Amino acid sequence: MHSEKHITRTTLAIEQICSSPVINSLKSKTKDLYHSSIKGLWKIPIEENTIYVLDRAYLSLKWLYSVVLKNSHFVMRLKTNTKYRVLKSFEVNETNKNRGVILDQEIRFTGAKKNDYPQSLRKIKFKHFESGKIFELITDNFELSPFTISEI
Repeated sequence: MHSEKHITRTTLAIEQICSSPVINSLKSKTKDLYHSSIKGLWKIPIEENTIYVLDRAYLSLKWLYSVVLKNSHFVMRLKTNTKYRVLKSFEVNETNKNRGVILDQEIRFTGAKKNDYPQSLRKIKFKHFESGKIFELITDNFELSPFTISEI
């Protein structure tokens, strides 16, 4: 497991869906950084071995790639108008299905700024049982389980 990593949270919006005991232990290591625009992302010092959690309003492919280049990870909600193609679909096991995971895929951006993030990503779709809402997340992390990603 990645116990040496810590989470840097850039928005409050994701806080609404994080209520599990697994994530509550990670929250104790959270730094709260609030910015009103994508430009504010560039003011965040990118540290190694960190998981950055962002809401979809903060989609900056260059910034996300700079996180990866610093040996860190990100998790964020996927914007509905994001252009991508599915490279591979992973099987979701029963345990993850029972926890709300709907799909787990490897994707690549295809829009005009696709060169700003030249690597593949992971897309996870899950149902949040308390709210009944469906969420789609993207991350560069292929190591953690899809359920763990959904709980971040």
